[in-house]
Amino acid sequence: MRFVASWALVFGAWLSCTLFSTPAFAGMVATPKSPSEEEGRAALAAAVKERLAELGLADRVPERALAAASVAQLSMLLDSTGIAPRAGQAEIAIAVVVVVLVVLLLIILLSSSGSGEEPPPPPPPPRDPVPAIRNTSIKVVTNVYFSYSPKDEGGARQTTMRLVLDRLNENGRADGNTFREAQGEATNFIFNITIHNDGTDHFSASLSMSGWGWGDICTVGSGQYKFSSEGAPEMIWKCVDEAYGWIHNGWHENR
Repeated sequence: MRFVASWALVFGAWLSCTLFSTPAFAGMVATPKSPSEEEGRAALAAAVKERLAELGLADRVPERALAAASVAQLSMLLDSTGIAPRAGQAEIAIAVVVVVLVVLLLIILLSSSGSGEEPPPPPPPPRDPVPAIRNTSIKVVTNVYFSYSPKDEGGARQTTMRLVLDRLNENGRADGNTFREAQGEATNFIFNITIHNDGTDHFSASLSMSGWGWGDICTVGSGQYKFSSEGAPEMIWKCVDEAYGWIHNGWHENR
């Protein structure tokens, strides 16, 4: 009984030391260890492995558990396995050591679970800058959307597509660039233009441009216009002019 009591005291002391020295239970982040501390921890781990081998328990503890154990945990484990049982009590001692090892493994797994998240992947490498585009026949797709229900949606869509294409060709003339709608073929640029109405005859437009192997390139807006036969084209042209500036000047990633 004395032996069992002594083992219980050792086990209780070890468990208390382990629980309160583990970052997961203390709510703290473990501080980096100096090289000398790491050397001491490695020596303790080697001594524990040797002691476990003597007891025939080497296969009971994964290498991961010993590698993650703190100095305090290794010291307590070494002390617990070093108690020599009296005659006839070897099986009891080994059973207690096995319990100690299981608790140690559980605590180590719990303490490392909070830091088991993989770091985020590195950002993709920057894409090559695109120089100014000149003397190029450019194929485009123009998609027109409305945030409201126009009276003649089909007619408004066709008119907007024509305004976009005509303005692109007007802007591209000085650069030797020509634009046409793609007909089931590879596309250089996609223009998605959305026309908004706030319900009081105030209109605005936004245009997003993508393509040229880059995906999304830019999104521009027209600002607000009062509906009129003159204002509607100007609203579209303003968006197209800003988008063409990227084609005229080229672009690059900002990193």
